[in-house]
Amino acid sequence: MGKPVKFYKRTLQDGSPAIAVDGTPVDAVRFAVLDDLDKKPDLVISGINIGEQISAIATFVSGTAGAAYYAASKGIPALVVGYKPCNEDAKYMEHSGTGEWEDISYVSKTLSKIVGWVLKKGLMGADFWNINFPTKPTDKIKVVKMVDAGYYVDTIKRKKDSFINFSIPTNASHKTDTDMHWINKAITITPCKMNFTNETCLKKLEKVKFGEGD
Repeated sequence: MGKPVKFYKRTLQDGSPAIAVDGTPVDAVRFAVLDDLDKKPDLVISGINIGEQISAIATFVSGTAGAAYYAASKGIPALVVGYKPCNEDAKYMEHSGTGEWEDISYVSKTLSKIVGWVLKKGLMGADFWNINFPTKPTDKIKVVKMVDAGYYVDTIKRKKDSFINFSIPTNASHKTDTDMHWINKAITITPCKMNFTNETCLKKLEKVKFGEGD
């Protein structure tokens, strides 16, 4: 916020004109919605991210998911798309500049089918969908809950005057109706809402007179 973000005109492989933004996924959506487009998009697709957005915590801190949050706040349907690579190091290639990209063509093909369905049917009342693809190609799709936490083990590698964040997936088991359980076996879809308000707590707090006694 408050700093210049560069953008560049580009042409996609199918010949479509595009704009590349030198910023975050949210920057791309903001520029498109607030300046570059004459009308709101029919759908925002954030990803394919090399790395899976599994669990509520991972999704909440994900820059990929951030673009969907912003789109949803503007009333635009959105998809967050993640892919679990066979090698964890692949998640950090963007920053290290080393390694080889995995072939994710199967993700693109299946995602195209999902996008076509969404454009016809909508998000069924959700603000956005969190979609994650397993490493091994599959056509199996599971609509599941998003596990709150427990999929990733968060770690920090500290240096002299900096630190690096790492999140390593665990092999811990979890309830069979969650993304954590199915990510190695199927494409997972979790319909999500933007409303973070705890309605039960809200009703209780509305009756509290703050500052008056205990």
